[in-house]
Amino acid sequence: MITIVMGIFNEEKHLASCIESILSQTFTDFKLIISDNYSTDKSALIINNYIEKDSRISKISPKYHCPSIEHGKFIFEELVPKLDTKYCIFIGGHDIWDSNYLNRNIVTGK
Repeated sequence: MITIVMGIFNEEKHLASCIESILSQTFTDFKLIISDNYSTDKSALIINNYIEKDSRISKISPKYHCPSIEHGKFIFEELVPKLDTKYCIFIGGHDIWDSNYLNRNIVTGK
């Protein structure tokens, strides 16, 4: 199993497409953790809708809204050390993966 970590703040415009690209992976043994830095747009609503549809998705947030450098620090120092999977990969909230991305880059390494 692989953990995919996404740190976001106000990614409403691209978030659904990003999540869809993750859910369309040919390699399906993953969980997606989205760290929302207290978005003020509709990002939280989009995330919650996907959480209801797919048990592999969860959301976490730092204790308070913080600058992006601190949000990254939260992800790398507080979230990642607690992961229970051997592998972890990161994606931005506006990135789109090809459906074979995980299989090609993580599983086969080609």
